[in-house]
Amino acid sequence: MNKGAPSVDRIVPHQTSRAGIELMAKLWSPEKVVVTLPELGNTIAASIPVALHRAQIADGERLLLVGTGAGTLYGGVIYQH
Repeated sequence: MNKGAPSVDRIVPHQTSRAGIELMAKLWSPEKVVVTLPELGNTIAASIPVALHRAQIADGERLLLVGTGAGTLYGGVIYQH
């Protein structure tokens, strides 16, 4: 996926640290990244579901859900709502 993620409307990352969120914002358009970390802190395994709930996703939006494991492993899925 290239910088800016043109085929994705929003990016919903696993939110464990500010550094991780800042990296996601550098890789893709910062305005597309759904962020809950400053308000809620590290919600561990619930971070992506909580962000999805708070983001008010519209029908037809394409989302990139990105998970991390121990900061060195990454996995993702593109989901269309």
